[in-house]
Amino acid sequence: MKTIFKVNNQSFFPLGGQVHNSSAYSIRDLEIAWKALEAINANTVEIPVYWELIEPEEGHFNFSIVDQIIEETQKHNLKLIFLWFGTWKNGTMKYTPSWVKNNPKRFKRVITREEIPISVLSSHCEDNLNADIKAFSALLKHIKEVDEQNRTVIAIQVENEPGIMGGAKRDYSEVAEREFQSLVPRDIIEAMIDNSSSIVYSIWKENGSKDNGSWQDLFGYNAEEFFTAWSIGKYIDRIAEEGKKLYDIPMYVNVWLATDWDIPGINYPSGGAVPKVLDIWKWTAKNIDLIAPDIYVRNQKGYCDFCNLYNREDNLLFIPESSVDESNSLNMFRAIADYNAIGFHIFGIESILDENGLVKPLAKPIVSSFKALSSAIPLIVKYHNTGKIHSVIQEEYMTEQRIDLGKYVGFVRFFQLDPYTHQVDPNVGFLDFRYREKVMEERGRGLIVQAGEREFYILGGGFRVLLHRKDMIRGPLSVSYSSDFIKPRDINYISVEEGYFDSNGNWITTKKRNGDESDFGIWVHPDIGVVKVVLVEE
Repeated sequence: MKTIFKVNNQSFFPLGGQVHNSSAYSIRDLEIAWKALEAINANTVEIPVYWELIEPEEGHFNFSIVDQIIEETQKHNLKLIFLWFGTWKNGTMKYTPSWVKNNPKRFKRVITREEIPISVLSSHCEDNLNADIKAFSALLKHIKEVDEQNRTVIAIQVENEPGIMGGAKRDYSEVAEREFQSLVPRDIIEAMIDNSSSIVYSIWKENGSKDNGSWQDLFGYNAEEFFTAWSIGKYIDRIAEEGKKLYDIPMYVNVWLATDWDIPGINYPSGGAVPKVLDIWKWTAKNIDLIAPDIYVRNQKGYCDFCNLYNREDNLLFIPESSVDESNSLNMFRAIADYNAIGFHIFGIESILDENGLVKPLAKPIVSSFKALSSAIPLIVKYHNTGKIHSVIQEEYMTEQRIDLGKYVGFVRFFQLDPYTHQVDPNVGFLDFRYREKVMEERGRGLIVQAGEREFYILGGGFRVLLHRKDMIRGPLSVSYSSDFIKPRDINYISVEEGYFDSNGNWITTKKRNGDESDFGIWVHPDIGVVKVVLVEE
């Protein structure tokens, strides 16, 4: 598996949750988060580190909360991704120390077109950059000292959704204005010309394809956002570069996404690495290992479009933030199977539990999906980006799905709730006695992993699947074939096993199925984990 995440020099798939913004001011505030992470079978947690907390006075650092977080993460047998809330948090400067906030003459703010300073530190101010570098470097140096041996911390997010909020597309200060009016750096122009498929290139062509000139000359209406992306990307690259000199750990930047109708600086942070300026970021922030979209889009097309845009040859898809709603419980399987995601997290992990520590009804679908997925991580790592991982997803009104598995075809039949009686259809009778009362009332979803020509691993919930040789099927390739009482019995299994993977990735069988429990399809449930199927060679 190609990834930036490693544990014991082996590829690692981080699956977990990000705590709420203010949950890391004290270790006590994280108590609910640990319980919620256990509920989803997480292996990783994302927790902020606040600049204002670790450097309350300039040059005087206090890393006690960092040490406590690392220690508690180890106790809960998790890996940790720290989120650096420094110069930017959601396009503002809210987590900077008071000595930065109270000294605007030294630590310059972004100035709007109307000459009004806003609550955003300017990326054109060296004092801002140097102060952030010193704090971030001190943090990295400390993490190395206390955690290099255990490697609890597997990555650092550098800033949080950086950019400018507050109504400005760019900084209009004197320093920024001079840079904006200057020639676009030659390395940006050359990179753009070498990447003719990029959005930046197409906008440059629309504006006359000038070989030289200012940002306005080359990019017209988009000049201000492009300029800001370049400036912020360069600023963050410097922070990452200095940090890696002290502790070479994977670093990424997350993105507050935008649609075509959104306005930079108003609906999303101007200069953040949205799709339009993603290439500028890749050409500028070379010490950042990947750029990660925070995807809260619910509809399938929008979700898949963003996955596709950030899954590139030069950028692996990692989703550090996503919602806890039902749509995401389906979409996460798309991200992994169809877009080769290398990790997946939901935001506000504490929100899945009620005051009694039980999973809230609205969170049950996402919890079920996480449980199912957590059991298959060794398969995801092994078969990542091979085309052997297939998503099973019940779209609205869908009762069946057909999946091409090479020599075989998988006929998926989803469990249905009668809209009038709210009773599950008779297919449930094909489950064994343990799960007939536990059938998911949520949409069917999961994965089918093809480990060999006749070997399959199936996980998820709300469906059953029949596997048939394509050349042995008589009649049209219709899923209605699978509803016949006799024909499914033609499927000849060597074995059908429930089980799990141990710490070394070896398959451990916990239960075998045969007869009625396998004749009518391989059914799955999140509580079971993975079902392994081996077919007879015919």
